[in-house]
Amino acid sequence: MLKAYWDDTGPPEMTNFADQFRARGGELETAVTGRPRRTVADLLRLCRSTSIIFPRVAGKISKIALRLFAVILALLGGLSARAAGAAEITVLCAGAMRAVLQQLAPAFEKSSGDRLVIEYATAGKVEEKVAADEAIDVAILTKPRADKLVRAAKLVGGTTAVLARVPIGLAVKGGAPHPDISSVEAVKRTLLDAKSIAYIDPASGSTSGIFLVQAFDRLDIAAELKSRVRRVSPSPGQSSPRGGEIVKRGEAEIGIQPISELMEVAGIDVGGPLLPPSSRSRALFPPTRSTFM
Repeated sequence: MLKAYWDDTGPPEMTNFADQFRARGGELETAVTGRPRRTVADLLRLCRSTSIIFPRVAGKISKIALRLFAVILALLGGLSARAAGAAEITVLCAGAMRAVLQQLAPAFEKSSGDRLVIEYATAGKVEEKVAADEAIDVAILTKPRADKLVRAAKLVGGTTAVLARVPIGLAVKGGAPHPDISSVEAVKRTLLDAKSIAYIDPASGSTSGIFLVQAFDRLDIAAELKSRVRRVSPSPGQSSPRGGEIVKRGEAEIGIQPISELMEVAGIDVGGPLLPPSSRSRALFPPTRSTFM
């Protein structure tokens, strides 16, 4: 049985997660505790046992704790109806959440005794596989795609939870000057001045690639950039490409992709989110970040 404790009165979000978990056949013991306050760092040690302690920060349980709780219950809940003993949990995950899952997976396996079988792909490919009824237990992909799958009864409604929001960022080779991306006008100048720009091919199902095609059209620079654009497709055996690798090898001056994926590549510098929040950037573009569920 999984035991979860939190200080004082648990918030509605955690009660809802717990109810969903039990409804799917899982066993979960929850309790209010007066234990001493703990830091967020303590959460990272949670997988050493089957007891989870959720601290409060500034009087509230942190969003990190809530999301981590949702992930754990989603993973365990997917297998709760199976026979007791070690289980194999199949996870299909969009590339932007790869680094997070790679860090959490070993601890989860050690704590639960279960084995995770994880496949990474673009969010579009994750959607395709779920829609095709491939055998999976957990899917992690962008919110619009997840919502679409729920409407199509391919994902179980009520089992989804927002895990993270990832901004789209820009990167250059390590040591190179960081271009100005502080405004819409600055981003436009930077793109027009760049000798080459790498981003993931929209045809592969890349959310950021689809966004960039639309952004270039809105900026009215698509035609000027056409000869300098490098659309990155997955290599053989690779389902979730890293645009930063192209920048690292010097094959593109600039790489644009979700920041979490750019940060996986050593030898490049991430300049920051592609656009800061402003009335003009919101008017020109949809939000330059993806929400993952």
